[in-house]
Amino acid sequence: MDIFNVDVLIKKSLTSGDNYHEFLRSDHLSVGIYTLSIGQIDPQSPHSEDEVYFIRSGQGRIRVAGESRAVEAGSIVYVPALATH
Repeated sequence: MDIFNVDVLIKKSLTSGDNYHEFLRSDHLSVGIYTLSIGQIDPQSPHSEDEVYFIRSGQGRIRVAGESRAVEAGSIVYVPALATH
C-alpha cells in the first residue's frame, strides 16, 4: 500500500520545474500532478491511454474531441485515449 499527501506532491511538482510530476506507476496505471499557470495553454497531444483530470484549484475551459466545457475546482474530467484535447 502507498499513501500520498496532495500538498507534499504539489510542492514536489512545483520544485521539479516540469508541468507534470508522476508519483505512481504500475503495469496498468500512472498518476501524476499536472500544473498549468494562469492563462497557460495545455501543450499536450492525444495520448494512447485514458486520462482523468481533477481540477484542484482555479477555473478554466477544457476542450475534448471538439466539445468545450467549463471546469473549476472540484471538477473531474475523463478523456478517452487518443481524444484530441
